[in-house]
Amino acid sequence: MFGEKRSALIPKELNSKSEWEEDWDYQNVMVVALPLTMGKRELQSRFAKLLNKRHTAKRGRTAKKLGKSTARFPLNRNYTIESLQKALDVYDCYTRLVQLNGKAKLWEVGVELRLVRTAMPTTGDIKQDIAIKRNVMAATVKRYLKQAETIIANTSLGIFPS
Repeated sequence: MFGEKRSALIPKELNSKSEWEEDWDYQNVMVVALPLTMGKRELQSRFAKLLNKRHTAKRGRTAKKLGKSTARFPLNRNYTIESLQKALDVYDCYTRLVQLNGKAKLWEVGVELRLVRTAMPTTGDIKQDIAIKRNVMAATVKRYLKQAETIIANTSLGIFPS
């Protein structure tokens, strides 16, 4: 349902002009002629330069091309399961504390879930350090809470994740 269909095009060697597909265009296909009389290392170097010019994506998770999605229910943006789970954990913890106490301090939610290791309170902290750590933790919790609330609201509209 959410999965993308694999591209029908796989890297291959063309043996003749008749193997050229009419729907290939500059945006989707790169055709390269390589003289086999050159050394392998030189060919790899030149091909890498050509590829870097045309394929400009950086390392890491690239943004999904939403306009070209082939999924039945296309995803709205990039996500990781870990980030969705963390946002849900923050939302659940916050709502549980609000139900128990009538209110909840954001930094307490962060401490309970141990969201930011460097912002965890220690016994030797001075007042200024405690205030800074609480602010960091509260900002982190607020960000996850806002993300979870947006995802929940937009899921009811059929947009996931948002």
